Amino acid sequence: MERVIFALAQYTPDLLRQEPRNIGVFVAGDNRILGRFLGEDEAGVVRIAGIPSEIFNDVDLYLDWHDHWTGLLCSGWEQGDARTFLLERLIRNKGKAFAVVHGGEYDSDQEQSLEEIASHLFARLVLPERVERVSGTAASGELTGGYLGRRLVTEFRKIGILETSSSSENLFVRHPVRPRVPVQGLNPVPHTADFYQENGHRYVMEHVDFSIQTLVRARDHAMLSHYILADVVQAAQTDAAELPPLHPIAIVNRVASNANMVQDYALAALASVPRIQIVYWDRDEERKQFLDERRAIAEVTGLHGGGFR
Repeated sequence: MERVIFALAQYTPDLLRQEPRNIGVFVAGDNRILGRFLGEDEAGVVRIAGIPSEIFNDVDLYLDWHDHWTGLLCSGWEQGDARTFLLERLIRNKGKAFAVVHGGEYDSDQEQSLEEIASHLFARLVLPERVERVSGTAASGELTGGYLGRRLVTEFRKIGILETSSSSENLFVRHPVRPRVPVQGLNPVPHTADFYQENGHRYVMEHVDFSIQTLVRARDHAMLSHYILADVVQAAQTDAAELPPLHPIAIVNRVASNANMVQDYALAALASVPRIQIVYWDRDEERKQFLDERRAIAEVTGLHGGGFR
């Protein structure tokens, strides 16, 4: 693929404070331009219910700008260079509160389609933080991340292997599971793994929940998880002589559908990560085996999961 550049659609709710928020992303390469925006469904139609209420002062004005931007993407550049169109025409079209700004050049050692790049950048730069604090007296950095994240936290706690700043003194295992741990990939900026465990081997865990209301958001989360896991695996292969072996794990909660193209596409991307273990949380047997492995690895020195023998 030729050089890919990207730009960000931004909204500034308070023109005096000048604190813009990213609300969309454009990517241009292979003489194509793709746009992804907050609140869109699988067909690219904005659903007001999918827009966080605290984002916009005027949702109708956002809808007008969304129509304007998507209209520009459908006309005017087919015979020219998509990147030039993105930089010159889109960025030149500005309002007082809405604007498009140049983001830069997308650089990755992985072979990715323009759609995958758009999903990754949208998840990384536009979507609200996918982590939430545990209600009440939460430990700093503790992960919940929606239904599946909360279930994982609950199950890890139930079997006594989850380490947080408030629980570390009460654990009786040598190698606990820790949430929100920085892990280094080839990217100079460390990733933050949903969960991490180490016992002679390193286990980097990401979770993806397709049972949430918006499948597009689940897909974007899955593509970000794919990028993180693939990047740390590639870095581990580069430094194989210096670091303990690394095992990528994706914990997935699926929806029951025989024709869910969004879910199938995201799962195929996750499956492409070398040596990945995909745990289907919606299967009782796999869920139990995964938790048993985590408990065994936490308790015994030098043991690693059955999925990697």
